[in-house]
Amino acid sequence: MSSIAQVYNGNYLETKLRIYKVEGTAITSDTTYESSSFSTDDYARFDNGTCFLSADYTYDPRVTTPRLTKTTSVNLETYSYGYQGVAYVLYNPQPTLSPGGFYTDTLRSADANTWIIHTVYITGTPTSTTYVPETVTDAYYTMP
Repeated sequence: MSSIAQVYNGNYLETKLRIYKVEGTAITSDTTYESSSFSTDDYARFDNGTCFLSADYTYDPRVTTPRLTKTTSVNLETYSYGYQGVAYVLYNPQPTLSPGGFYTDTLRSADANTWIIHTVYITGTPTSTTYVPETVTDAYYTMP
């Protein structure tokens, strides 16, 4: 994995977004948005332990057509991040999914210029006898 120091004070433009569902061993509802779907308002900026994610569209990865509407103003979310075991993990904010559920974010290097924010959404709480499908997003951010 590349050192997170390489991305300090750097803006990375979103160049790809893949949203898919994992049901057992099968991948379903696989949707990919390529670079033409994004503008300069879609970026990630990493700065000394803080990650800023900006987007001009809203997405709901739990529905069949995930891309919803263009926002009237750019949506900017702020996360902290840190190295945890084998990957960088993003913290805060954690959205509330109804009914129940949670998600996890990890940040990994795809190559010297691209970072992937990998998010797994789990609605409900799995148990040893209850299977809960997962929705996954892989957002690719590349140094321009």
